[in-house]
Amino acid sequence: MKTKVLALLAATASALALAASAGAGAQYVGSSAGGYGHSSVDYTNAYNWYRVVGSGRYHWYVFTGGGTLQADGVSYADNGGWSGGWNYRYWQVYNASGAVMGFDVYWP
Repeated sequence: MKTKVLALLAATASALALAASAGAGAQYVGSSAGGYGHSSVDYTNAYNWYRVVGSGRYHWYVFTGGGTLQADGVSYADNGGWSGGWNYRYWQVYNASGAVMGFDVYWP
């Protein structure tokens, strides 16, 4: 009986972990010098990004799926983050440097 209960608990925990991560996303977003790049549209309340290619200044934006600007900023930092209420959104970057730039972008 104890083995069956433990197996049931393990299966339940595994199913809950899978459900909790179902909406999570990760995507590489790159852009050439003077260009834009963006993530796919997803239902989220936050973005975290980490520059993995290039250096220099960039502008970041968070838009709703319908194209309404929700937040923006200018940065030289290698990482950043934003959070707000839940909605369909995408993250966008404008590369203001003179070379290729790329980011790993994550959302819950």
